[in-house]
Amino acid sequence: METKLTKWCIKGCTELTQWDRKHKDGKCNVNFSYHERYYFTNDENLLKWDHQVLMPENHTLLTFEQFKEKILNMNTEKKVLGYKAPFDLFGGKIKKETIYRKSKIETNEYCPNLDSYKTDFSCNLPKEIVEQWEKVYEEEYKIGDFVYITNTGFSIKGAKKGDVKVIKSFKNEYDTYYVNNIIFEDDSYGGCDEPLTQFFRKATKEEIQASQQKVITVNNTEIIIKKGSMFAVDKEFNIDYLLSIQGIFDTKVYHTKTWTINVETVKLGCKTGWTKENINTIITKYQEFNN
Repeated sequence: METKLTKWCIKGCTELTQWDRKHKDGKCNVNFSYHERYYFTNDENLLKWDHQVLMPENHTLLTFEQFKEKILNMNTEKKVLGYKAPFDLFGGKIKKETIYRKSKIETNEYCPNLDSYKTDFSCNLPKEIVEQWEKVYEEEYKIGDFVYITNTGFSIKGAKKGDVKVIKSFKNEYDTYYVNNIIFEDDSYGGCDEPLTQFFRKATKEEIQASQQKVITVNNTEIIIKKGSMFAVDKEFNIDYLLSIQGIFDTKVYHTKTWTINVETVKLGCKTGWTKENINTIITKYQEFNN
């Protein structure tokens, strides 16, 4: 293998681990998950590596993108994942925008990626038809990306179709059998022996924004609940304050004396008429959204 660099190294990273799994069948002799170590090799097949804590002398440090370009000479063009159905097919059995992928059995056919792990081979179509449709490209994902769950099959645990999740890591300690593993920030996870991207896509700006807040109407007031905060009429409500005034409806403590009073409503901000049920509803919705 010819390279432009005689001595080079690269720091451990998730992308290297994914490259090993995808292009070397996981046969490299090291674990690339140690992100503070430097990896280097003289093996033309890139299977036998050395690594150490300090950067090796007289070596050029490469980013993963430089590694792909200078060492692997990989084509940076996106891979075609499949083709998108332009309208409903087979009497509505296959919905518009369902992705058709190359069949692993019939080399001249494409099969639909349905909302289950199994593929319905009766809905296969010849490549001459499918390859005229809109292409769907494989996307690269990194930690911190927001993804939209398109279907769960048997591979995404703790999530449902339509959820927006944030990628936390690509290694699932609970499910090491699978080739592709991913953990989301809420600790839901997925693993399968097919690309996980068949179960999600990158979330749009609108989907991300919607996932970060919930709008409810209480006492004829629109309340925006966000992660760690809530707002009504552009003013922030403090959850601790709401929790503290729950007791106003039952007792009021002043110095060392306690009186039982019958409070039906309280004034919250500039608006009156807030009942105990109103306050409890807000607190419950806030806690559900932030758990």
